[in-house]
Amino acid sequence: MSTATLEKQGKSTTVLTTKIEITTITANSLDITYDTLSGNQPNTFGNQVVLWQNSNEIPFGTPPLQSKIIPSNTQAGSLNFDGLDLNNNSYIVGYAVGPTLNDPAQTYGNICSSSFIPAAGQPSTTNNFEGTIVNVKPGTTSVSFGLENFPNQIDLKGNGSWAAIWQAGAPSFYARPLSAVQITSNNGGAFNNVNIGRGLTYTIAIFMSGYNPTGNSNQETMAAAYTFTN
Repeated sequence: MSTATLEKQGKSTTVLTTKIEITTITANSLDITYDTLSGNQPNTFGNQVVLWQNSNEIPFGTPPLQSKIIPSNTQAGSLNFDGLDLNNNSYIVGYAVGPTLNDPAQTYGNICSSSFIPAAGQPSTTNNFEGTIVNVKPGTTSVSFGLENFPNQIDLKGNGSWAAIWQAGAPSFYARPLSAVQITSNNGGAFNNVNIGRGLTYTIAIFMSGYNPTGNSNQETMAAAYTFTN
């Protein structure tokens, strides 16, 4: 396997992520915008936005102040939390690419990105989480990849996260991949026993939950993707 990432080899890549941003906060409301992967159907797939009063970490073991299912199947849009009683503390919202999960998984384990508002009077921060695929290294019969900037304290393995690879220029919520692997480490993983052809284009995607070791894993929880030409 190559020891250099595609970027270091000077090869073309495309990185896709799920984004969320708090745009306005008042004493009783909060506005957010979101941008998900092409082909996502947020309402059909149970995507939701979840709000906590907390530091810049998703408190996975704590009930949120409020959560809302995305009301449409538009890939990108905006949402408003109202009827709140917000004070000068810090707040964090997370974007989940699927519904709540059942124990022993983390209830909001489908959260893949977040946006943070610091306490009143504190410096603004751009240190938001935005789960990303990095350090892709293709070989002849394998591809390794890294994971970066997913929420702290998330248990990817316990939540049933997995990765897929297609010989294609984009990920798919429906087409079955060449190979699928369970995510067993928050640092990344690898596809083995896959033929990677010279000059061909491939796409890797990460799903936050739904891994099935017998096949046909749930492709509705796609959070990030990475396309490269070998």
